[in-house]
Amino acid sequence: MFSKNTSLDENSNKGIAAYKHIREVFKLNVILRQTGNSKEQKEFCDILLRMRDGENSSEDWKILSTRFEENLNQQERERFSDAVFILTTWNDVDKVNIEKLRSLNQPVTKILAIHTGGNEAKKASSDVAKGLEPQLLLAKGARVMLTANLWTKEGLVNRSIGIVYDIMFKNQGPPSLPAAVFIKFDAYEGLTIISTEGDNVVPIVPIKRSWEGKSGTICSR
Repeated sequence: MFSKNTSLDENSNKGIAAYKHIREVFKLNVILRQTGNSKEQKEFCDILLRMRDGENSSEDWKILSTRFEENLNQQERERFSDAVFILTTWNDVDKVNIEKLRSLNQPVTKILAIHTGGNEAKKASSDVAKGLEPQLLLAKGARVMLTANLWTKEGLVNRSIGIVYDIMFKNQGPPSLPAAVFIKFDAYEGLTIISTEGDNVVPIVPIKRSWEGKSGTICSR
C-alpha cells in the first residue's frame, strides 16, 4: 500500500498519512455474491477461493467447462441473452456490442466527443481520457452501463445498468452531442421523469473529463 520510508515520493507520504488516520477496520469474511447451499454453488465458491490464491486444478477446469456456451442447450443460452459479457480484448467488446445493436432493428446513433488539446486528445484511449470514448454508438432499447457516480445517495452509481429509452438533441442531430440520453435503470428508485408510456426514466447529460497530455497540454473530452 505504501512504504514506511518517508523519504520517498509525495504520494507515498500521503498514503502513510491517510493510513495513520484509520482508527477502525472491518474484515469481511462472508461471500454475498455467490450464495446458496447447493452442491454447484459450493463448488463454485471453492473454485473462486482457489483462483484467488492461484491454486486452480484441472478438475476446476472440467467443472467450469460444463458452463461453456457450446455445452449449454438453447434454453439455457437464452437465459443469458441480456447478461453482461466478460471479454479479454476491446475488439471482442466492440464485436459483441455491434451485434447487440444490430439485433435491436433500430436506427443507430453515432455520437462524437468534443475535444480540446488537438490530436493528442482525439487519439487518447479511453483509459487516458478517464473512461470516455472518442465516439459512442447508441440505439433505443440498447442496454447500457453507467460509468460514473452521478448521485450516490439515490443509487445512481457506477455500474448501474439500464435501457436507452430515448435520445434528445438540441439544434443539431448526430454526430453532435445529445442534450440528454434517457435511461430506464433496472434498479433505481430515486427521482425520475415519467414518459408518455408510463416508464420511469432518468436523463443522463454529457460529462467532461480533463487530463494532462504527454506534452504537458491540458486535454479534455
